[in-house]
Amino acid sequence: MPSVTLNSQPPSSKFLHPVPPPFTVKSTATPQIANPAINHSDSPTGSVNPPKSTGDENVLAKLADVLTQRQDRDSLPRPEPEVFKGNLLRYPMWIKSFETFIERKTKDPSERLYYLSKFTADGAKEAVSGLLPLDSEEAYVEAKTILASRFGDPFLVSNAYRRKISEWPRILSKDGPGLRRFSDFLQHCYTAIHSIKYLEVLNAP
Repeated sequence: MPSVTLNSQPPSSKFLHPVPPPFTVKSTATPQIANPAINHSDSPTGSVNPPKSTGDENVLAKLADVLTQRQDRDSLPRPEPEVFKGNLLRYPMWIKSFETFIERKTKDPSERLYYLSKFTADGAKEAVSGLLPLDSEEAYVEAKTILASRFGDPFLVSNAYRRKISEWPRILSKDGPGLRRFSDFLQHCYTAIHSIKYLEVLNAP
């Protein structure tokens, strides 16, 4: 029997395990583009993010309102007290408007005395004429004291209103406008008397 010789070299691997040719799988999915406006975290439908806080918008709106109100206020005529001439019936309302529109807006005694001179006339201005050229706080306080004692004394003011009421023309039964004017004057008396009492409380030591 003839001898058989074994081949010591292993057979070629290309015959044992054939490798299939490479292939490429084409994707049919639409490419996704990152969009910061889309929220993919929790929303299953990719809803749009809500707008940021409107705090800045509120601040701007308030600032616009303030500027508008200031512009409207500046366009109005500047409020001023009337010129007081010594009428006892006019003093309570005059001194209140003078302190509101003038005295509260300046601390300079020279300016206060200047405006006191500007908004007084006739008997009222003559009563304080010797103090108006000065520029001290004492002069201003004394001028106001003179005006208050001469024109703002509650007894004098009450008598002036009482005399005005007693001298009021007779109101006929069908005189509606005349009755309305008398009612308005009584309301003015009430307001004036309460204004004097309020000023007495403020000026009390």
